[in-house]
Amino acid sequence: MNQRKKTILTDWSFWLLLLSNIITIEFAIKEQWTLLSVLWIYFFQTVVISCFSVIRIFSARNFSMDGIMINGIRLPDTPVAKNFLGVIVAFALLFEHIMYAIFLNIVHTPTPYWNEQYTPLVSVFSISFFLAGAAFFLSHLFSYVYHRFEHPQRKESMARLVGLPFARIVPLHLAVFSASYSSESSLISFLITKTIIDLLMHGFHHYWKPGQLSLTTGGSNE
Repeated sequence: MNQRKKTILTDWSFWLLLLSNIITIEFAIKEQWTLLSVLWIYFFQTVVISCFSVIRIFSARNFSMDGIMINGIRLPDTPVAKNFLGVIVAFALLFEHIMYAIFLNIVHTPTPYWNEQYTPLVSVFSISFFLAGAAFFLSHLFSYVYHRFEHPQRKESMARLVGLPFARIVPLHLAVFSASYSSESSLISFLITKTIIDLLMHGFHHYWKPGQLSLTTGGSNE
């Protein structure tokens, strides 16, 4: 039985993810967001990605533990091992985000380094901030539901699900400790770069297969 091939360009969740990022960039330009405003929205988006990664780990029915090792021993492809991994990842991400939330809250206190970037915390959480955050959350909610129904038998890579949220922390580190993001143009460049990374990560998660790079999924099934 032939099944129509899906491509990343016909993936509705891909375009919704792009739209949610464009909304964030639009708000950042119009309201002249500061570095800390951008870091907070990026932090919130990372929380969203982390939550859906953990949900995918716990809800996966067909999965592979390839690449997941503890003390040099590969975890077996069993529900118990998968749920054990999910608990560890959930607590690790929770701890990491608590630390970043504390850090971002602390830097709202003026210091010689952050003085020029200082913004009252209440002004960061504006209506536009919540709208941008909601758009990003809805795009990921749609992606989760869409791909769950489109590919119910797809084998989830636990290593990939674990790696994505942690990999996304790297640009946050760079932005926090780089003074180059102090200007408006640099902030927008960061948001555009973030958008490209988000789209690449989306393609990597949903369309990349071990041993090959494919922008299509599906094919003929008997």
